[in-house]
Order: sequence, then structure tokens, then C-alpha cells
Amino acid sequence: MTLKEKIKSEIIIAMKAKNSVRLNALRNINAKILEMEKAPGSKEIVDNDIVKIATKLIDQRKTVIEEATKINRHDIIEKENAEKAIYEEFVPKSLSKEEITAEIKSIIDANDYAGMKDMKHVKSAFDTKYPGQEGKLVSEIAMSFLK
Repeated sequence: MTLKEKIKSEIIIAMKAKNSVRLNALRNINAKILEMEKAPGSKEIVDNDIVKIATKLIDQRKTVIEEATKINRHDIIEKENAEKAIYEEFVPKSLSKEEITAEIKSIIDANDYAGMKDMKHVKSAFDTKYPGQEGKLVSEIAMSFLK
């Protein structure tokens, strides 16, 4: 079952359960998928694209939570945390720093990359295998090996 199919079935389950927070979050991610599909020159949506969408939505929720915390809006914090948890269901679990380091080292060794000019190749290979990981951390680790 693809993530797109899972989202559609989860929407139906949320409707039947009358879970409005879950339903709104799932509809939001589904709308983003449809938006991406309808964009000019778009290709077929695959699971990696949905992971990227969910990751972006999670980041947006984190930003809203930070702002709501500053102004003590606990109602907004609760709502955004609930939506963030739903979006996290569609993102693979984050790897530890040690796992990321080991994987980047194996990518570099397997392809004989040796320099900053190969940075994009390392990141591309890593992102293909492990979508939705923290890009900044991946870049830092890759840079430490490619110097």
C-alpha cells in the first residue's frame, strides 16, 4: 500500500470515527498531494514526494508551536502538536547521528567520492535511500568526510 493510498484510507477511518483533528490534518496533506499532482509539468507522486510534503508540514507546525509558546497560546500548541503527530506517521523514523555517519561513510567509500565537488552526489544518494532525514545534519557529516 502506497502512502497516498494509506492517507485516503485513513481519511475514511477518521470520518467514520468523527475525529475532526485527524481528518483535517489528513485532508491537508491530501490537498498538498493533489496540488503537487496538478502543478504544470508534474510527474507521478511517489512515496518520497509524500514524505517531503509531510516533512514540510511538520516543520511548519514546529514554527507555529514556537510562536504560540512565546505568546502562551496553549490551545494552538495542543492543536499543532496533534497535527504534527499525525504528519509524523508518514515520515520514516529519524536515524541517529551514528547511523547517518556510517551510511554516509559507506556511500563515500563505495563511490570513491573525495572532495566538496562530490557533496551533491553524496546527499542525493543518501536522500534517495533515506528520505525525510535532517538535511543540515547530513550536510555537516558529509562535509567532515569530504574535506
